[in-house]
Parts: sequence; C-alpha cells; structure tokens
Amino acid sequence: MYHYRMAGLAITSEIPLPSCMPLDAAPVPADVFITLGPVDGPVAEPNDLGERWTVDADRFVWDIDGVGRLEAFDGRRLRLDPAAGVLLNDATPYLMGTTFAALLYQRGEMLLHASAVAWKGHAYLLCGTSGQGKSTLAATLCAAGSELLSDDICRIEFGADIMVHPDGRLLKLFASTVERLGWQHRRGGQVLSGSNKYFVDPPRAAQVALPLGGIYALGFGADATRPAIDAMSPLEACDQVLQRTYRRRLAYRLAGGRRMVGWGTELVRRHGMWRLSCPFDLDRLTETAAILREHWERGRPVDGLAC
Repeated sequence: MYHYRMAGLAITSEIPLPSCMPLDAAPVPADVFITLGPVDGPVAEPNDLGERWTVDADRFVWDIDGVGRLEAFDGRRLRLDPAAGVLLNDATPYLMGTTFAALLYQRGEMLLHASAVAWKGHAYLLCGTSGQGKSTLAATLCAAGSELLSDDICRIEFGADIMVHPDGRLLKLFASTVERLGWQHRRGGQVLSGSNKYFVDPPRAAQVALPLGGIYALGFGADATRPAIDAMSPLEACDQVLQRTYRRRLAYRLAGGRRMVGWGTELVRRHGMWRLSCPFDLDRLTETAAILREHWERGRPVDGLAC
C-alpha cells in the first residue's frame, strides 16, 4: 500500500501516485481509499450528464477514451479501471484531478482552482484558469523562500479563521521553467507520456493547514507593462470566486449553487480579493514575486468587504 495526505485527508492507495508527496508511515485511520479494479457503468439516474461523466449525490463516474473509467463514491473511495494498455502514470492525473475533486465535493468541501504558497504562517492563493501560470508563479515564490501549499486545488475550510489545507502534491512545471529556476535536480517524471511538463519537488512544502492571508486573481497579458496589485470591488470579487471554483459545473451539482454563493460571499466579506496584473514574460516573474511579497509584508490584504 501507498500512503499520502492530500487536502488534509489521509489517503491509502493500492497504486502509486506520482503527483503526490508520499508519507513515511501509514495514516491511521485513512479517510480515503484508492483501489484498482472494475467500475460499474454510468450512474443509473444521473442528475447531471457532463461531456464524459455522470453524477448523482453519492457517485461520480467518468469515462475517458484511451484512459479508462474512474469513480468517486460516498466521499471515501476512488477507483480506477484503466483501459487496456494504458500506463497507470497516464491515468492517475485524471484520478487525482477532477475525480478527487468530485470526492471532496461529496464531502461538502469548498475548492478553488488555485495554486497557494505559505509565507510567515499564512496562505496566499493565486487563482487562475488552466495554463495561466499559477504553478510557475508559485514556483518562483518558492524559489524566493515561500513554502508550497498547493499546486492546483485548494481546499478551503471555514471557522474562526478561514483555513487552507496543504494539497500534498508536487509542482507541475514546463522544462523551460525548471531550467530557468535551476531545479533540474528536483525534476521527476513527465506528468503525461510525451508531455513537456514534469513533476517537481519544491524546496519547501507546508505540512499543516494555515489561515488565509489573501486571494489574488491572476491576469497575465501583453498590455501589462509592470506587475500591479489592485483591490477588486465586492461584486467583482464574489463573481471571481465563483468563476475560480474548481470544476465549477461539478461543484454546482454536488455542492449546490446556494452553498457556492455562500462560500464566495463569506470569503470576500472576510478577506476581499486582489487583482494581480502581470506582464506575460517569464523573465519578469521574479519582479512579480517581489511585489507580492512586499504586499504581504505591508500587512495587506486588508479586511474583506460585503458583497
């Protein structure tokens, strides 16, 4: 068996997960079990039919051509039924992305599509779409002394403080980014066979949930002449939180639209949200990271605003 801790949950798996940081000892008790084996067909009476998945209140099934069938059940079990001839390493990214997110939504968790770093005991989230540069900026911040908290999925927990749980995954970076950071010795295997993206072990990774320090919506663009940080209006911030919910359509079906709006309103009320405008230039990411660190040191973000 293989053992991991992801999104604050203890994971026991029959198969290795190349994207995750392994634990030295088995967690007791495990919160989630991952198995390899047959998965029954699509949900009998789904309340939503995605492009390739079906879902009801307890079960999520995803059929992927050339990969196999994946299942999340009852907030505790993940199962992979790989297609003939597929490498497990090419199937597990799908299992630990959307399928794991479905399991977390079954447990009633809030997820944001964000990378996150830890700095002086607080979590700072970098929200954006796939391919927008979240991981690259997080890696640049880690190279400057921050700890990695999450590479792609952030589990948010509400309480006296809003807490962000460590994701437990390695960074996923393009070869050019690995070389620019001088991290060739940290590079692992390819994320998918034939891709130019690799798993990378960060210099430091946070091991415990941390109180939220701030949320930033990334905006890379050729029209940005220098990095800049601006406060969003409450209405825009609430909309951005909803837009940056991980696998938003899945969240609507499993968590419910009313709960999602409540999550977003509470985040913005207590913390607000910031727009981070960045030049689309890898050579200037160090400058962007420095401006973020300065923002944190000044004690910003400030208190949130009501939607």
